[in-house]
Amino acid sequence: MQSEDKSDTPGRTVIDYDGDLKAGQTYRAAVRGDKVYELVFVPALKPRMHQSVSVDWTNLDEFPALRQLSLDAGERVIVFSVLSDKTTYMGGRRWDRVLLCKVVAVDAGQSAAPEGWRQIGTDKTISFLLPDDMKQTDAVGDETPIAEYANGRMRIMFEFRPWGLTAPRRGRRRARHVKGYREEEVRIDGKWAYLKTYSPSEKEKGQAYTAELMVVTKAWAPYVELLVTFTGNDASDLRVAERVFASIQFPAERAAPR
Repeated sequence: MQSEDKSDTPGRTVIDYDGDLKAGQTYRAAVRGDKVYELVFVPALKPRMHQSVSVDWTNLDEFPALRQLSLDAGERVIVFSVLSDKTTYMGGRRWDRVLLCKVVAVDAGQSAAPEGWRQIGTDKTISFLLPDDMKQTDAVGDETPIAEYANGRMRIMFEFRPWGLTAPRRGRRRARHVKGYREEEVRIDGKWAYLKTYSPSEKEKGQAYTAELMVVTKAWAPYVELLVTFTGNDASDLRVAERVFASIQFPAERAAPR
């Protein structure tokens, strides 16, 4: 994702994204080189033509879809207009996509965790954000390294290069018949990944809400680099899972020694 100011109009920033934007999915982007933003795509909103607006979290009557976001009191939300691929009847490009942005870190390259969350990992291993109350368990993998965290209500496990596991072929769903099942392709820190979530119906009370993320080594490759599985007791827990998934960052690839 790239961001740059392409307009002479003060306060308007155009976000260029080189992939498909997914509703509710979180993206990370460096803006003007010194700030890192967390971006949430909400396609239902439409900004005024050629105009970006900034609103307070406490005054969102004009943007009812924003109320579902978990923002702290006093935080500001910046709504950026994004150029659409569609054109108007006059031949111009329409501004009908919106990214909602809030600052989560001040310095590029640093991953300051928002209140109630903490960062796990370093620049030499994968890093990700977790709620403060999720503690690491004593779980040990048989054949692959794992790390598991839980808080009594939610449980998440990371498996690194799980042996014998391959990702599904792109575009092929694995459980079409299951109600409450959703599968999509996403990007995690620039890598292709497959996200699967399952929400039980009212008739299935007691069953866990689950989410599974498979990150592959490269597009079209079946080899899984990271498998993350999540279980929770409530539908809101899935939003926590997606936020954890979106925060995953891999160590920078180093050039081979000459």
